[in-house]
Parts: sequence; C-alpha cells; structure tokens
Amino acid sequence: MERQLLFLSLCFQILVIQAHSQGCNLDDLASLVNFMSSFDGGIAGWTEEYACCNWNGILCQENEEDFMASPGSGRRVTGLVLSRKSLMGTISRSVAGLDRLRLLDLSHNSIQGSLPSEIFNLEQLEVIDMSNNQLSGSVPAIFNLRSIKIFNISRNGFYGSLPLLTGAVHLVVFNISGNSFNGLQGELPEGIRSCRSLKELYVSENSLSGKLPHGLGNLTNLLSLGLSENAFLGDIPDMFSDLKELQFLNARSNQFTGPLPSSLSQCSMLQVLNLMNNSLEGDINLNFTGTPLLKGLILKYNKFTGYLPTTLSECTRLEAMDLARNDFSGEIPEEFGNLQYLSFLSLSNNSFQNISRALKILQRCQSLTTLILTMNFYNEELPSSIFYIVPKFKSLRVLALPNCGLYGSIPPWLSSLRELQILDLSWNHLCGTIPHWIGALSHLFYLDLSNNSLGGEISQSLSHLPSLISGPMSTTEPNPIGLPLYYRRNPKANELQYIRVASFPPSLYLSNNKLTGQLSPEIANLIRLHVLDLSRNNFSGTIPDGISNMRNLEQLDLSQNNLSGSIPPSLSQALREIQVFVAHHCHHAERLRHHITGLLLLGAQMAASWG
Repeated sequence: MERQLLFLSLCFQILVIQAHSQGCNLDDLASLVNFMSSFDGGIAGWTEEYACCNWNGILCQENEEDFMASPGSGRRVTGLVLSRKSLMGTISRSVAGLDRLRLLDLSHNSIQGSLPSEIFNLEQLEVIDMSNNQLSGSVPAIFNLRSIKIFNISRNGFYGSLPLLTGAVHLVVFNISGNSFNGLQGELPEGIRSCRSLKELYVSENSLSGKLPHGLGNLTNLLSLGLSENAFLGDIPDMFSDLKELQFLNARSNQFTGPLPSSLSQCSMLQVLNLMNNSLEGDINLNFTGTPLLKGLILKYNKFTGYLPTTLSECTRLEAMDLARNDFSGEIPEEFGNLQYLSFLSLSNNSFQNISRALKILQRCQSLTTLILTMNFYNEELPSSIFYIVPKFKSLRVLALPNCGLYGSIPPWLSSLRELQILDLSWNHLCGTIPHWIGALSHLFYLDLSNNSLGGEISQSLSHLPSLISGPMSTTEPNPIGLPLYYRRNPKANELQYIRVASFPPSLYLSNNKLTGQLSPEIANLIRLHVLDLSRNNFSGTIPDGISNMRNLEQLDLSQNNLSGSIPPSLSQALREIQVFVAHHCHHAERLRHHITGLLLLGAQMAASWG
C-alpha cells in the first residue's frame, strides 16, 4: 500500500512538472504582462496565457529544486531577446521583477524614455543590450550588476557622467558609443581598473574630453579600444607596452597632439590602427617589425612629416594604408613593393617625389586595387613606361593622379589596366590627344581628364565604353576594410563627400582642354552616363539630337565652346528635367541656365579632390 501511495505521489509530482513545463513563474508572468503594456500595440506573439515560456523572445530555465519545493512555481524567465521587433514605447520598471534575468536584449527598436534604475539591481544579469534605440537620460552612477559581462547602450541619447563600474569584475564588453556622455578628464571611471576581464571598450562619439587616462594600459586583456569622435587632447599616453592582446585601436577625430607613442610597436597582435583627423606630428617613429599582423593603417589628416619608415614593409599582411593629408616627403621606399596583400593605398596631399620610381615600386603590389596619389610629384613628367618585364597593376580599379601639375601625355601603359573603373588625371598639364584605347577599358565608368591641355578631336572609341552603354556595371568595393574615398565636385561646398566607389556617378569630364571638332552623334550611345561635361573647349557644329535619349543624364555642360544652331526640340524638354534634378542636389550651385541663342550652359564650375 505504501509503495502504491509513493508511486502515485511521484506520478502526481511528475504530472505537475509536465503541466507547468510550458508555463512560467506567476510573478514573472505578471512582470512580463506589465512590461508588454508599456509598448504601443504590445509585443507580437505575447498573450496573457500562462505558457509565457513559449512567447516570442522569452528564454526560460527549469529549476527542479523549485518544482519539488513548490510545484506551482513554474519556470523562471532568464532571458528577453526582443531585438529588431519594431518596439515603440518605454521600458516598464516591472522588468526588474524578473530577478532571475540573465539576458536583456532590446536592441534595434524605437524605444524612448529613460532606462529604469531598477534594472541595475538585477544581480544575475549578464548581458544588457539596449543599443540603437531612442533612449535618453542619465545612467545610475553606481549599479549592482556583479554578474554583468556585456554592457551595450550604444547609439542612444544618454548623457551625464560615465557610470561607475564598481564590482563589475566579469565585464568583457563595455560599449557606450554614440551618446552624449561627458567627463573622464584624464581619469578612468571608478572601478574600471578592476575590470581585468575587459576585452572590448568603446566610448566613441560622445563628449568626453581632457587627456586620455594612462590607466587604460592596465587593461591587459583588451582586444579592441574605440575612442573616436570625442574631444580628447594632448599626447596619447605611452601606455601600450602591456596591451599585448590589443588588435584594434580607433582614436580618430579627436584633438590629440604630439608624436605617436613608441610602445605601440609592442602590440604584436595589432591589426588596425586608426588615428586619422587629429593633430599628431613628427616622424612616424614606430618600429613596425613589432606589429607583423597589421592590416589597416589610417593616419590621414594629421601633421606628420619626414620619410615613410621602411619597416612598414615588415607588415606583410597590410591591406589598407591611408596616409593622406600630412606633410610626408621623399620617395616611396623600395621595400613597399613587397606588400603583396596591399589593396588600398592613399598618399594624397603630401610632398612625395619621383613618380616614375613610385609607380615602378607600387606595380609590384599584386593585390593593389585603389591607388590615390593626388597632389604629389609636382611638375614631374608622367612616365610613358613603368614596367620592368610584364605589365603589373592588373587588379587596379581606382587610379587618381589629379592636381599634380604633371607633364607629358596620357601614357600607353594605362591600356593594360583591364579592371580599371575610375581614372582621374585632371588638373595637370597633359597634352596630346585622347588615345583610342581608352574605349577598350571595359569596366571604366568614371573618366576625368578635365583641366589639361589635351587637343584634337574626341576619339570615337569613347562613345563605345562598354560600362556606359549596356550590361552590368561592376562597382565592387576594392578595399577590404571598407575605407571610403573623399571626393568633391563642387568647390563651393565646404565639406568633402565621404563616399564609396559604388556612389561615383558614371561620368565623363573633359572640360577646360583644347579639344576640337564636332560632337559625334554616337556620344548618345552612352545611355548610362550621369554626367557629361565638355565645357571650355573648341567644339563646333551643332548639338546632336540624340543627347535627349540619354535617359540617365543628370548634368550636362556644353558651355564656352563654338557650338552653333538651335537647341534640338527634343533636348529642350529633357533639359528642363535635368535642370530641376541638378538644382535639387547641389546645395550652392548656381541655377542652370539655357542659352537659346546657340550656346548651352548647364552646371556649375567643378573640381575634384581626393584624399
């Protein structure tokens, strides 16, 4: 009899556990219902049924001891994963009733209001991700998240002082970027020195100021450090000797001055170093033999001087290097030709010399796809031949050599660059004619030869550029770590556009040369063309009627030529549409005007700037 009773009792307990296996703790259920009510329209897939562990985004965990002690207790809620659920509303304080919560992810929604302070008393909470919402207000100065491992409140509107991380000894990721936090002033938040497990620290895009705390060098497990777009100033502390695990350092767009800290050479795991847009100065005094894994070096927009260090060639995995807009001088080191993974190189706006030698060296970089050498090699001659034995630059897609004052003609070695998409040789002193082989560059969709001394008639081959006629236009981004290009076509604009290759409009700029002859009707074949600028030349004859069929044309400038006759009627209607489009997209451009007496003026004066 006792055995039967014991068996029945055990069966009853099993049935109770099974009955509640789909349900959750009643207190947790009440907290969830209140939490749901604070969002406009509730949360899809949530009801007031007891089986809340089946609700969308709910994680539960059974506790057998709780079941045996109190069979009606139900399963405890341990996670809310509601990222990208289009939630609108505020966060209810009732979420703090989920005292077994370990994971709270409400990222990528449209949640407003403040972050309830009660959340910071959830001692079992390991992950908070509130990123990419519209939250605001301050964060409690002290919180009791002793189990926290990931704390991410980036891309919101929080402000005030940085939270104190007292007791957060398990913290691995701390991300507050994209807010309006202030303070720091040379001191780390209280408690961060004890966060020895910290691997990722992101405070970018805030209002932090003052000198950078030297104590960051105590975070010996740090893998990634993001400090960009704040108001840090002074020297970067020489604090990196113990950061042996550091892989990514981004401190761009601050007010740092002084030299590069030499201890960076001891970061043997460093992969990306981005210090652009500061006021750093002096020689690049790093010994790059200590950073063999470096893939990206971005030091543009600083005040560096001197020669490029030959030890950079020891970074054999280097994929992208941007040293534009400094004051480097001398010649490109011979050792740079050994950078076989180098894909993106910008040295624009410096004072480098000997373009022939530079091109002979860089052609050995087999992976090079983007080469920007703007405003260097002043008044040198563009070499007609650069190849040692066989043509190189076989992967090159972007070549920019404008504003160098180069002499000579368009060199025939460019005809071997079969992958070329963008070619800019503007603002030089090039003479001769436009070679016919340019029309055979099947991927070329952006050609700028403006502001030179090119003469003769336009080669008929330009009217047959495959990428401007038909077929898919390949605009694969050529650089591996996603560095965009600086580019400006309107000199009245104060800021340069920050764009990628795919954003370049299919364009043909031949303005301000000495080109002659009549405009061929075949130019209308370039139906993919967005910009056609033939102004300030010596073209004569009439305007081809077929231009009106160039349905993608957005900017047309035929001004200051010797064109005669009347504007084709079919073109007049198209011009009205072009005028509206261009006026809408150029902030400071003069309104486009028609010269019905025989000349056509469309578009404002333009100039290009790479960096």
